[in-house]
Amino acid sequence: MFNFKKSAHTNGRTRFSFKILGKRFTGFYAKRLVKSRGYGIQKQRTFTQFHLGKRSIGIEMRKRNTHNFAG
Repeated sequence: MFNFKKSAHTNGRTRFSFKILGKRFTGFYAKRLVKSRGYGIQKQRTFTQFHLGKRSIGIEMRKRNTHNFAG
C-alpha cells in the first residue's frame, strides 16, 4: 500500500509525507532559483538530504525532539 500527501509551498520548500507498508516517511523538496548545492548526500541528526544541483530532497530519519521546547 502506498499513500502520498503534499503540503502547501512555503519559503521555496514543499513538505511531503508518504507511507509504504505501514511505515511513514516525511521530508521536504526544495527548488532554489540562484544557489546550487552541487551533487551529493548530506547526513545530519534529523534529516538525510540528497542534493541535485538547485534541487534538494530531505528525508526525515528520526522525529525532532521538541517535547521540552520553550520551557
